[in-house]
Amino acid sequence: FKYMQLDEVDQTKIEQFLGLVKDTIASNDELIYEYLLNWFSFIVQNIGKKTETSIILQGLQGIGKNVFTNVLCELLAGYSSKNITEIDDFIGKFNIAIENKMLAIANEMKNFGESRMSNMDALKSINTESAFVINEKYVPKHEVENVVHIIIVTNNIFPLKIENSDRRYV
Repeated sequence: FKYMQLDEVDQTKIEQFLGLVKDTIASNDELIYEYLLNWFSFIVQNIGKKTETSIILQGLQGIGKNVFTNVLCELLAGYSSKNITEIDDFIGKFNIAIENKMLAIANEMKNFGESRMSNMDALKSINTESAFVINEKYVPKHEVENVVHIIIVTNNIFPLKIENSDRRYV
């Protein structure tokens, strides 16, 4: 993991971002706010380890969900995919979009119907498994270490079918 250490930190920008996270993303819920900060902190402080959960950001259009995820992706520049709109980019024929990525943003993926339950099971495994198979055009399938964490951004009320006992989504 390559990174650049800053000489100076603009505290104003940090406070603005944290305000967005607390006020808009966490809806002023202190537990959710702390969870989100700890979730992302874990990713950058424990390179290669999994949180085993995905974050679902569901809300009205234009409230700042993508501003939040764009900042996180910029912090992980080169190690993130910030605008994946098709489930197939995660689990389909050509899923290279998540290879060696620490963060992937599933942005406005469509509602999942019953016919896509196998896709949901595959997406669950991306949260927890230590490796997965990459299928790239003109390259033989190969297994890679799974270091990706997922944030699902949506305006849909039911973006995923989640069972009551499922621990993989917050």
